[in-house]
Amino acid sequence: MKSAVSNPWTFITLCLVLPVTAYSVMKWYDAYYKMPASYGTVQQISLNGFRDQHNATAGNISYGKLTVVNFFFTSCPVICTRMMKNIKRVHDQYPEDSDIRFVSISVDPERDNHDRLLWYVQKMHIKDNGWQLISGNKSDTYILARNEFKVVAANANDNGEFIHSDKIILLDAKGTIRGYYSGLEKSAIDQLIIDIKKLKS
Repeated sequence: MKSAVSNPWTFITLCLVLPVTAYSVMKWYDAYYKMPASYGTVQQISLNGFRDQHNATAGNISYGKLTVVNFFFTSCPVICTRMMKNIKRVHDQYPEDSDIRFVSISVDPERDNHDRLLWYVQKMHIKDNGWQLISGNKSDTYILARNEFKVVAANANDNGEFIHSDKIILLDAKGTIRGYYSGLEKSAIDQLIIDIKKLKS
């Protein structure tokens, strides 16, 4: 009986297949078991100047809970709708979990007052337990985005469209940023759900 080594085609096939298999196993392990990387720590942030959809003071982004953060605005025609639907999918995984907080921050506070935010919650069919949609001073919002969360947020362009990142940011209970996830890609949202489970375990 010939060995695999004596058959050149078998040997070549093994040389091609084994590295691909090993790479696939490593990717699978990283996705499901490796803890998310750290991207710096967010200081305990007072949001007392911000109001949520129920006109309540937003409080703080503080330690002790996993926190999912994104930036949006209610008149955003396409991107924000997709992003918020994807965050809703994540939120629906943890409807009564008091250890997770969701915070969506408007980059258009001049229009997105609490009435408008509540309208948006209803429009998007969001179950807002544990999920605050908030708005505050525009300058404070943009500083918060750039300095603490390291994402883009800026005034409207010539078309009246506000510039903001499509990234969803995950903070662990110590305030460390553990991931940036595209709010528009299913695979990124899948990974966000997996990473939340890792950090909760």
